[in-house]
Parts: sequence; C-alpha cells; structure tokens
Amino acid sequence: MPQIGLLLHFFQPWWQFPRVMADIHRATYEPILNFVFEGNLRFAFTANIHQHLLSYWADLHPIFFGNLINAVDAGKIELTGTAKEHPILPLLTEKEAVKQIAADRKSKKVLGFPYAHGFFFPEMAYSLRDFGLIKANGYQWTVLEDSAFVAREKPFNFIPEVEGMAVFLRSSHWNRRVWDQHMSFEEIRMRMKHELPPWMGKDQAYLVFAMDAETFGHHVSYLLKSFLMPALSAWGGDGNLLPFKRLLEIFPKRDGEILSRHSWSTTAYDLDAEDPYPLWHSPKNFAHRLYARLLEIAFRHTDSPDMEDNGLKIANSCHTWWVSDRPHYKPEFMMYGAQLAMDIINRRAIDIRERTEAWEIFNRLENIERISLHK
Repeated sequence: MPQIGLLLHFFQPWWQFPRVMADIHRATYEPILNFVFEGNLRFAFTANIHQHLLSYWADLHPIFFGNLINAVDAGKIELTGTAKEHPILPLLTEKEAVKQIAADRKSKKVLGFPYAHGFFFPEMAYSLRDFGLIKANGYQWTVLEDSAFVAREKPFNFIPEVEGMAVFLRSSHWNRRVWDQHMSFEEIRMRMKHELPPWMGKDQAYLVFAMDAETFGHHVSYLLKSFLMPALSAWGGDGNLLPFKRLLEIFPKRDGEILSRHSWSTTAYDLDAEDPYPLWHSPKNFAHRLYARLLEIAFRHTDSPDMEDNGLKIANSCHTWWVSDRPHYKPEFMMYGAQLAMDIINRRAIDIRERTEAWEIFNRLENIERISLHK
C-alpha cells in the first residue's frame, strides 16, 4: 500500500449567498471537520481553506473555528497557503500576483494560523513565472494535475522539483474514480490492491488525491460516508495518510519537467489551441476577453489602501468560470466582479478615455447577462 497524500480544497467566493454558505457548511464542512475533531486520527488531511471561510467560521461558528485551530496545532490538519481571492495567478501581473499571495498569508496570520509550507494554486493554474513568486514567499511545495508532467510515466517513488519547488502530482486516474465515477472506498481499495503493484512494484511509493471538499456532502451527498470517512479511518489508522511535509522527508527529489502553463481543466486540445486556461480566459470567449480588459483598467487604480481589498476580489476565478462554455452558464455572477471593478474605476480613474472605455465594456457585459436571462 503506498503512502497517501490527501488535499481537500475548501473554497467559497467572496460574494457567496449566506443561505448557500449555511447549506454547504451543514452538508460538508461540519460533518468532515467534526469527524476530524472528534476522532482519534493522528493525521486527517492537508487543507487549503479560503480566508472567507475561515472568517465565516470565526464570526458565526466560534467553537467550530476554535476546534479547527486546535486540530491544526495538534498536527491533525496540515494547512497550505494560496492566493487570497482565488485568482488565476498566471493571468495577473507579477505585482498583482504578489499582492494576492501576501494578502493570504497576512490574513491567516491575523486569524491565528501558522505559516504554511505548501502552496495551493487556485484551479491548479500556473505559469512557470509563478514558481519563483511562491518560492520567494517561503513555500516549498505545491500540488498540480499529473497531466502537467511532461514525462508519460508519472512519478510515484520520487518528487519532481521544478524551479526549486517540490511538485506533487495529483493522480487524475484515481481521483476521477472518486469525484467522477463516485466509487466507494472499498471499491477503490480493492482496485488499488490489484492495479498498483504492476505499476509501483515493491518500491516505496506514494499517491496523491486532491479535490474540492464540497465533493463530499454538497455535490455528492453519499460520498461523505461511502468514501471520505472510511478512507480517513482506514488510511489514517494504518499510518498511510501523511502530510505532504512528511512525504517531502521520505521521498527523494529529482529535477522534473512540467508544461509551462496548465490548470486542472487543461487538455491536450486546449494546449494545441494555445488556450491553457479555457474555463477562465479563453481567447474564443467574448465575455472572458471583455472582463480581462475591464480588470486591466481597474488594476491601474488599486494601490490606495481603500481600494486594495476590492482590487483583490475582482480577480476571483469564479467571475469568468460562470461564463465559460458550461451547462450552468450564469453571467449574473460575473457581474459581481464587473460591478466592483466599475466602482474602483468610478472612484479613482480621472482619465475620461479610461472611464468611457470601462463603461462601454460594462454595458456590453450587462447585455450578455440580459441575453442569457431571456433565453
């Protein structure tokens, strides 16, 4: 049985509706974390937890929040750092990307959490430039999709090192069996027993799972009890479930090559089309192009202290994800970011040409929303 690295991504956008937040808390966050708080696990999982969720728990569920701090202090949960408002980092200028990384670290320190060693790229979206930015902020490792690894044979007995950063690779094969095929833990365990030895042999090995926490309970209600809880009990009880910090100590690092730009959703077809971030910044998507230009104007005016927070929020990846080519196309959610960008421009931009262009873009985005709502 290989060592297991398990990362759960806890995230909600800054504008999430209170009712939806409360529903997801009851369906997912409360049962998962209470299982950790109340159990005898030595270690449960690595977690990337968005700052807005941490603040939500601190304000509305203080006992729950206190239990989380205790679990982190006790080593039951390993936290990562990230970019504060969940942007697609490679789409930002270096200046804006550094702001996002620093703001996340500062906000979590204020809430009482220690500095993290690992970094979670929102949407697992990166460019090679970003490795230098996170390394400069003291991060040592990250987790990416295994399709980003250039070599066909995916590593299991060593950790690729890229630009001085250790890169763990999520197994798309095994993860899809959970979040796509909804296999139970027992079925996963039986398949591992038969499928892993021909690949891994008798070498000491590891395998990485990484997925949205909302997969369990909120998106697929039964996966909480059919997969996650038995996996934590079995792997945690056997000592196979380890923090990524510990995996770094066990397995050697070797130079590895990854694609220069990638995300969890990027396919070979996307790369051939020079469209590495298709759900957030596709050259074929009219709304994506308009929104990117609006942000470019707004970012010129976000250096003043009263604009910093809004300047971070407008980069949230959800704004353009909701207008990608998906069944749940909802441009009204994009407009939360567009309206915030216009507020920055109206309050700070002096150049009449900037203001005029921004209003033209905003009106075109609003028209996209109206057309969608009347389909």
